[in-house]
Amino acid sequence: MTEYVNRRTELLTLNGHRLEEKIYNYNEKLRMLNKQQRDAVFHRDGPCAVISVPGSGKTACLTIRFIKLVKDGVNTKRIMCCTFTKKAAVEIKERIISGLNQHWASLDYIGTMHSLFYKMLKDHPQYYKSDLSVCSRDFSKTKYLVVAAKTLGDAPGDLNVNEIFR
Repeated sequence: MTEYVNRRTELLTLNGHRLEEKIYNYNEKLRMLNKQQRDAVFHRDGPCAVISVPGSGKTACLTIRFIKLVKDGVNTKRIMCCTFTKKAAVEIKERIISGLNQHWASLDYIGTMHSLFYKMLKDHPQYYKSDLSVCSRDFSKTKYLVVAAKTLGDAPGDLNVNEIFR
């Protein structure tokens, strides 16, 4: 994944997306937070989960928290920011790059739950026993069950897929 701010063309590039560069004003965003969001941003004892309804400012809160932790001296490689959507993950990365004004910061642990856990498994192969792969969308339930049955030593012909997925 290539992440950088190109000052000459004033474009922000992240995951192949090119957007007009916007400076993320950390102090202004911090003043706009409500009490619960401020509590999450300033929380320091262990992990912090931000859970709320759509449009409530979760992405803004997570972005400000990340920037604050880095400003407080926490290494970006020690921060995991997990979102539900790829769009939110890209948005958070773009804001962090702009807010920190550091294109070199490691943002490896910002992403969706699926992408982060897949990365963790790829980075630590000692924790799983077989080849790690991601099933494509066209990989049907039946094919998956046949592979699983073969792996477990069962006869794939004995599977009743409709019965299993009822």
